Amino acid sequence: MKKILLACCLGAAVVAAHAQPQHPGPDEGQRLTYLQKSLQLSDDQAQKLKPILENSAEQKRAVMQKYKPQFEAMRTDMKNVDQQTHSQLATVLTPAQLQAFDAQHEARKHFGGKHGRFGGPRPDARPDAMMRAQPE
Repeated sequence: MKKILLACCLGAAVVAAHAQPQHPGPDEGQRLTYLQKSLQLSDDQAQKLKPILENSAEQKRAVMQKYKPQFEAMRTDMKNVDQQTHSQLATVLTPAQLQAFDAQHEARKHFGGKHGRFGGPRPDARPDAMMRAQPE
């Protein structure tokens, strides 16, 4: 049972994290300005970095475009697994338990936000940390 719940939560977290609209990062100009200040770059270094950063950003966009179909297929498959798992859970859990499970899932989805993926917030900062910290 715990494995099913874990698989459902993990799958849902991955799908939820990627289902949210992607916010573009800072453009190369903003990144260059930040690097120039934080690394104390000379004007010459900044001018040499500019084409490197622009090229890197273009290559990353091309890679993202290349793998977009596989990502979309993965997202669809993960949604299907989540729906199947939820249906299976509904045969075991009471309606109240299923509702509580769904509420926990939503809380985790919103708590994690954009950075709730792998390497997300500290485990002790999770909403259910208090429950795990108490002896059973």
